[in-house]
Amino acid sequence: MTMIQHRMISQSLVDLVVGTLIEQLPWAEGKLGFELQDDFQFLLITVPCDIGPELSQEERRQLGHQVDRMMPTRDGELTWMLNFTTRGKVVDSYFGGDSRSPAIGF
Repeated sequence: MTMIQHRMISQSLVDLVVGTLIEQLPWAEGKLGFELQDDFQFLLITVPCDIGPELSQEERRQLGHQVDRMMPTRDGELTWMLNFTTRGKVVDSYFGGDSRSPAIGF
């Protein structure tokens, strides 16, 4: 195995995911948090829910499914997590990208 890992998640993919979320949640523009972790193999996205209209659990789940469709997968490892926060605390979370368990985070 080489010392240099393939960057699974590019900046253009991050821009696409964030842009898609902003299309659905225009009030969150400039407020979404995102962090690339695990040497560009994992994307953590945070949506602060206390700055806009309340989202139902189903609406949050559907946003998770949208992210899931855009993100690459890897064998036995997650590639993304979408956290919804209120007053800085996680109130709901969806995750995925493990090709062995495609529905694990829903």
